[in-house]
This record gives sequence, structure tokens and C-alpha cells, in this order.
Amino acid sequence: MSFSEAGLAPIGQIGMYEQSTDVGLGTRLGFGYETHDGRTFRFGRTGAANVGELMATAAVVANHRVLTAVAAAIGAVDITQTLGATLATSNQYSQGNWHCVRGPGLGQTRKIRHHPAAALSANLRITLMDALTIALTTASRITLRQNRFADIVCMPTAATRDPVGIAQVTVTVASSYCWFQTRGFGLVLAEAALTVGQPFTMGSATCGAVRVIAAHAEAQLGVANDTTAAADHCPANIMLE
Repeated sequence: MSFSEAGLAPIGQIGMYEQSTDVGLGTRLGFGYETHDGRTFRFGRTGAANVGELMATAAVVANHRVLTAVAAAIGAVDITQTLGATLATSNQYSQGNWHCVRGPGLGQTRKIRHHPAAALSANLRITLMDALTIALTTASRITLRQNRFADIVCMPTAATRDPVGIAQVTVTVASSYCWFQTRGFGLVLAEAALTVGQPFTMGSATCGAVRVIAAHAEAQLGVANDTTAAADHCPANIMLE
């Protein structure tokens, strides 16, 4: 039976409206699934969510971006990175990305396999999934980013994070794995009244809600398919990817 017919998914048989705390699912973050009618879902991890809420990436760690690289040769998979003044927990960036954002090696992006914990300003040993094709020097600058679907949270009212999907289930248990809708017809939480045909963006007063676009510079996240009162769930065409 298909995902859309029976709620079954190709990831550990976790259905569209189910959740799991199986840590083995951590290697599937960001995996996608498209139903026969064009709806798209992504697999993620969160500790709190409500049905219909817009969810967002974990906060960027300021002291883990644009860091001075430790020299590394072409072909290296295990590399060292000196952190800024914020510690890294064990596998905080597993399944996330290592980016060379400046200097020799610019443009290289690698998925991170695993790493141990490291204290603030200490050396972090990172194992990449693919080897470097351009050597790094101390003139290179490195940014570490978590997987977009790791430790996601309710979209804050300030536009400081990247929206990733609409929650399909209510989650109250830490580190729960479940599905988030990114495209197609679904439900969104309306911050204020929405009218059919109106484009919407992230809310400015209610966590996880959406509102009518008020300025050209605001990102369009979808279009309302119905007229809905404030605080209700509105049928919508979701356009997050």
C-alpha cells in the first residue's frame, strides 16, 4: 500500500501521522516522500510541535560559523576544526553540513558523518562523508550547520530562522521523529483571517502561524485555499520547496 493510501512511509514504517523516538532514525533526517497527488513531506526531529504549525530550523550557532580552518590535504575525510567560544555536543552536526565559505577550498560542502563533543574554543575532530577535493589552509573559513530537519522548532515570530515544514502530528516528547509537509495541499495555522487566493508568509505575532503577505520582500510560503478566521486552520497550497 502507498504512503497516501495507508499512511505508511519508506522510513521504518513511520506513518504520516505517527512519531517515534528510535534514535536509529537520525540518519534519515531530511529524507523526502511525494504522494501520487503531488504532496511532499520531509522526515525530521523535534521535541515540540502542534498540528498545522509552521516549523523552523534550529538556531545557527554564531561561534560555529566563518571559523579559521586547520590545514587539511586533498583526500582528507577526518579533519580538525577549532571552535569559537561555544561548545559542541556529541554529533550535534551529524547529518548536517560542513561548508568552506571563504579562501582556499571555497565552495566545498560536505555532509558530516559524526564527531565527538568538544569544549568551547577547543579542537573538534569531524568525519566527513566525502573527501576534500581542494586542500584547506589557515586562510580558509569554515561554517558548520546542523541538518535543516534536526531539532526543528516552532517558527518564531521574528524572521530569524529558515522555515522547513508544516507539522502533521502533535509532539510532546523530546527527540521525536515524524513527517513535515513541504509542498501541496494541506493545513496551516492562520494568525489572522485569510481569504481564498491570498499568498501568505510566516506570522509576526503567533509562533508557528502564517499571515497575509504585507510587503514584496516577504517570502511567500503558500496560498490560502479557503477563507479562514484568525487562530483557525486554513486549507492551503503549501510552497516550502
